[in-house]
Amino acid sequence: MTATFVVINRVLGRCFYDAQNNYVFNYTFALPANVPGSDSAIFAWSWVNAMGNREFYMNCADVVIEGSSESFSGPQMTVLNYPGYPTVPEFMGNYSTGLEYYNNAPTITVYAKANQTATATMASTTADQPQSSPPSTMT
Repeated sequence: MTATFVVINRVLGRCFYDAQNNYVFNYTFALPANVPGSDSAIFAWSWVNAMGNREFYMNCADVVIEGSSESFSGPQMTVLNYPGYPTVPEFMGNYSTGLEYYNNAPTITVYAKANQTATATMASTTADQPQSSPPSTMT
């Protein structure tokens, strides 16, 4: 079975840091009221790291969504720096590098039907695994 991911929440830019450059380890967001219900949805969090080599990362979890809507439309999940997909170069301190791929993602619709999985994703662009202290420069 192939999953189709539609974005329900995005954090673009320095997603592990707040405006004061403090680490952020927890995110809270609400599912839109019109997300279809599913007992076999896939929650995904994807990102392209800002430190080290530009690589695409993705984590997934099986979740249950309670909802009565039959469909949900939003941006298609952006995949970068993976074979067959666009490549984002080194950021060189510019955290808007590659954001055009996210901002220009096509709008898609997912449907909740019998024997079909409704899927959703949260995507971010410039995350890297938290370190013990913020880096002095980003390369």
